[in-house]
This record gives sequence, C-alpha cells and structure tokens, in this order.
Amino acid sequence: MIFSMVLFRFQQLTGSNRYLIIIFLGGAMAVLSKITLYLAAPQPNFLTSISSTVCFSGMSHLFLYENVSGRKVKLWIIVLHLLPMTLSILIFINALGTLYQPTDETWWLIISKTFRPYVLLFYFFLDVWCLWKYKNTLSNLKGQINGGLLAYFVFHKVLLIGLLIFPKHLLPHESLNLYLGLLSMPTILAVIVYFKVILVSNRKNQELEDSIAILLEKETALNDNSSTVTYNSCKYQKSNLDDDKYHILASRIKIYVQQEKPYLDMDFTAAQLAESLEVSQHDLSIAINQYLDSTFYEYINGLRIQYFLSQIDRVITGEMTILVLAYTSGFSSKSTFNKYFKLLVGSSPSAYIDQHVKEQQANSLLLD
Repeated sequence: MIFSMVLFRFQQLTGSNRYLIIIFLGGAMAVLSKITLYLAAPQPNFLTSISSTVCFSGMSHLFLYENVSGRKVKLWIIVLHLLPMTLSILIFINALGTLYQPTDETWWLIISKTFRPYVLLFYFFLDVWCLWKYKNTLSNLKGQINGGLLAYFVFHKVLLIGLLIFPKHLLPHESLNLYLGLLSMPTILAVIVYFKVILVSNRKNQELEDSIAILLEKETALNDNSSTVTYNSCKYQKSNLDDDKYHILASRIKIYVQQEKPYLDMDFTAAQLAESLEVSQHDLSIAINQYLDSTFYEYINGLRIQYFLSQIDRVITGEMTILVLAYTSGFSSKSTFNKYFKLLVGSSPSAYIDQHVKEQQANSLLLD
C-alpha cells in the first residue's frame, strides 16, 4: 500500500501508468489474503489466496501492448483481462467459506493449483507475439524508462515460469520455492518504483539543474556587461531572462515529446504535458506560442502527422489501413486527421500514398 501511495504521488493515472496501479492493488490484495488465511486457517493453503502473479501477468501485458503498439486499450478489454484475477478472488472467497462449512469438494483446489501457471504461460506467449508483431517500433523504446521496465517485466515472467512450472527441477525444497514466490510481488513493486519514480525524478532534476545553470551563466554575463544599473536596464535584463527561460522550456518540450512520444495517446492534453515537465500551463503556452510558433494542438497534431509519415510503409505493405495508422498516431477522429494532413502535407492521405508508391517504383526501376 505504501508503494501504491508513492506511485499515486509521483505518477499520473493516464496512459499505460494505470496498469501499474492495478498491479500494485492486486499485490496488496494478495498479501492481505495470505495474512487472512494464515490467521484463520489451521492449515492454510496459500494456493487458494488471491494471486498477484495472475494480476501482474495480465496487466503487464496490457502495459507492454500500449507502449509497443501506441494504441490505447478500451475499458472492456481491460475488464476482460481482469477475469483471471476475478477467478482468483472467487477461489479465495470459496476457501474462506470452507473454513466454516467443510466440504469434500476439491474442484476449486485443482483449479487453484493449475490455473496460475496456465495464465502465466498464456500471457508470456502473448507478450512474445506482441513483441514480434510490433518489432519495428521497439527501437522507439530504446533509452526510455518504459522500455527498461518492459524488459524487466518479460524477464520476471520467465523467472515465474521457472518457479511455478519447474519447481522440482530448479528448487528441490518446496519451502524455498514458496518464499521466493512470496518475494515476487515486492520485487516487482520495488522495480516499478525505481523506474517510474526514482529515474523519472532524477531526469527531471537533471533537466532543471541544466536549465538553472544556463540561466545563471547568462545572468552573470548580462551583469558583467552592464556598467550602470538603471530602471530601464533592469527591466531589459529581466526581459532577457524571461526569453531564456521560455527558450529553454521550448527545448525541453521538444526533447520530451521526441523521447516519450506522449502525443500517441489520443487523450493527451496540455495539462498533462505541463505536469510532466513540472511547469505551469501559462508558461507552457507561452513557450509553444512564441518559440515553437504554434498552439498546443497544432504542435501535437503536427507531431502525429510526422509519426504517421514515418510509419507509412505499414499502410503500403497492407499491415494497417490509413485510418488504423491515423488512430495509432494519436488522432481520435478521421476528420481531424484529414484536416491536419492536408494542411501540413498539401494533399489527401490516399493521394500522398499513391504518389509515394509511384516514386518507390520509379526509384526501383532506376536501380534495376
């Protein structure tokens, strides 16, 4: 629960971060269920407790999918992937019921013993399939925080498969296997906090220190070049410092959107960008208007068009339709996509693609 509070404090619940919160809550429920069984049952069977592994498997897959595909998962799909977790909760409730009304039925024991490894294997292969399908976009995650977290998630699933499916071969002592299993969720939570809180804070602090250092250097230079200080000169110096401040902020905006690609989220807003950069929306608006010569939505939709153009071969090869790639690029409607495409490119998407194909064919003939 402490981990959950830390993540709530430092992270927005938008985008793929919402899956991390569900993983935290699933882990907390799993720990509480084990404590309940330990205190209430004379011979507790921890396989009937709520499974943090099941919750982690499904939600980490959705986290991976959104990051590698650039698409936002709909609510009903999230609910569908929470069904194994729901089954785990029902098994736990049934186990509590048998404490007061003993029964000879063992069907729920069989399910509790077998469904965790099957769910884990299912999502592991689903992860592998997802990585293979979107292998062309994996380079975008290189050097990003989410990229490192995704790599750990896949690695951790491999470890869990070893613990749950091959315990007799890897760990001859069953008690050791149990203790390592109990350490699984705290390890996952600690890694999430490291990537999403510590690393994020370190990057923001470094960017802030660099910005302050540049401002101090320019302020010192202005002071050294000033022989007299009058009201007008102070006013002019303040104006220069403000210009430097917004110029640096504009550079930070460009670096952030290039690295994190937040514009691929259809619901991305100026408020989210301001919060990520830890600046006010007023300062953000000034930096974009004056130094990027655009409004927020014009700038973001321009980036979406650039991303669309960079992925246009996926339309040509038939992997995606124009509309699907437009949604993948962050557009929420066909009309908005067509409007900005024609405004920035000068033609309709279909006409541009036809011309692009003709140019590729012509270049191929020249090379032949």
